[in-house]
Amino acid sequence: MGAASSVQAKARGGPVGGLPAGTSWAPPRHEGDTVMFMAAPLDDNLPVKTGNQVLLEVSDTGFRVLRADTEDAVSQFPWGQVHSWAHGEERFSFRFFEERNKKITKYLLQMKHVPELMVKIQEVIDRILSDRKSQGISDEEFVKLFEKLANSDQSDRLGCIQSAAQMNYFMAAQGHQLVSACTDAFDKVEAAAALHPRLVDQNHFNTVLEALDCPEDRENVWHRLSATKKSASRLKKEQRAAS
Repeated sequence: MGAASSVQAKARGGPVGGLPAGTSWAPPRHEGDTVMFMAAPLDDNLPVKTGNQVLLEVSDTGFRVLRADTEDAVSQFPWGQVHSWAHGEERFSFRFFEERNKKITKYLLQMKHVPELMVKIQEVIDRILSDRKSQGISDEEFVKLFEKLANSDQSDRLGCIQSAAQMNYFMAAQGHQLVSACTDAFDKVEAAAALHPRLVDQNHFNTVLEALDCPEDRENVWHRLSATKKSASRLKKEQRAAS
């Protein structure tokens, strides 16, 4: 659920353009914890023709866009890279951090069942946050960790943060404190990257990034996260090929 800015819903204006009035919109389809909504792209950012109906799938892993006829996946958008979203009358949009160009792209969709979509998104976010909060570090343990960090040599602080991140989840505000405890710019980048997947409120990752010294370092964090994800994906493929 992660990305560069807080995830938030904002009201937008009414529909402009899109499919004509009277267009048939199938109701949302539930499959376990996953729900699929009929939608139509209103920009050229998806690899489908503008105005063609697609399915927007919402699940605990993020959004997926599927072809309406075959249900083949067109694009997928993990929560960790979803930057924010907005909605209005028959409109839904979201911003997504693209690994291919390291930029945030806005996707705009026409939809009929926007209220139901917003309920589903909130349900998913609440469930993810609840799961992570149950594994979050206690206030007492965080105080002990931060005291240990403050009393350690600068050269040892990154390793201490990385070890703690393997065993605990943190709030973004706590992550900011941990990254701020590092004085070396490289260590701050590595610490922020280590904390990103271990945040309870991953949608507030920008709070952690504020501890970095400059925009270039914040950009380096996203490059680091992208490289880590690609490496993990490549390892999984190699393991599947070997099995």
